[in-house]
Amino acid sequence: MSRRAVLSGLAGAAALISAVTVVSRLLGFARNLVFTNAVGLTDVGDAYNWANTLPNVLFEVAAGGALAGALIPVIAGPLARGMRDDVSRIASAMLGWTLGGLVLIGAVLALAAEPIAALSRVDTAAERDLVTFFVRVFAVQLPLYGLAVVLSGVLQAQRKFFWPAFAPVLSSLVVIGAYAGYGRLLADAGVAGGAGEASVLPDGAAALLAWGTTAGVAAMGLSQVVPIWRSGVRLRPALRFPDGVAARPARGRAPGRRCLVLLHLDGSGHVLPEAGAVVRDLGDLLTTGEPGREVGLVTTV
Repeated sequence: MSRRAVLSGLAGAAALISAVTVVSRLLGFARNLVFTNAVGLTDVGDAYNWANTLPNVLFEVAAGGALAGALIPVIAGPLARGMRDDVSRIASAMLGWTLGGLVLIGAVLALAAEPIAALSRVDTAAERDLVTFFVRVFAVQLPLYGLAVVLSGVLQAQRKFFWPAFAPVLSSLVVIGAYAGYGRLLADAGVAGGAGEASVLPDGAAALLAWGTTAGVAAMGLSQVVPIWRSGVRLRPALRFPDGVAARPARGRAPGRRCLVLLHLDGSGHVLPEAGAVVRDLGDLLTTGEPGREVGLVTTV
């Protein structure tokens, strides 16, 4: 492959991500408008925002960019050698460990929802109960974030960029729908938009808001299941890596390879590493320094 072909591929990937970035920014703006109109600056909005921050922060601390940055280079080597079975085994084991760890953290978060809500400094008992409910539901988001990152990394390592970049757009659409549905419930109950309080919420309103937001996170991962299958990677329940692979994620790259990793945050405010690419075997094509040097590019959507 010539240098021109490599650079052309990178330019195409960058153009695709840039186009999706514009769409994501517009949807992020629309999401904020719908949230302000439907939920507003109320105690419900305060409880929602406070609780929704927790899974984002916990995911970044527990895995976040380190997971995406480690997965792609580890898969790149077997891909370059045509070892598709090893790619499937690595992806399956990485997904197994990721989901196992994040399910455990999510369970602890859900069990600790009441004492966590007590730290939120809310004004009323009704609002504190609402924070507790939101925290318990949003704890489900942790493994869903892990699913999205692992599937994105597997696709990106194969230079398949569309679905990893487009998944946050789908997430925003789902969450916008949840906000709009919440506003409709309040309107049907005779509550003015943006005026709902925790003590007077109609039945199902809080559940729609909480589970609708969580469904938005699920959309980021589940939308990539079919593309993963079509790429030839077969994910199975597993915790065991192929021989000699388990130590590599800690190193983050294979010797003698250059790695280009692109990360972005989705326009809905989720702090999720989402888009990335690995350029393999650049060798003599790109002279960026010593073998194994990493070039990092971070772009915010």
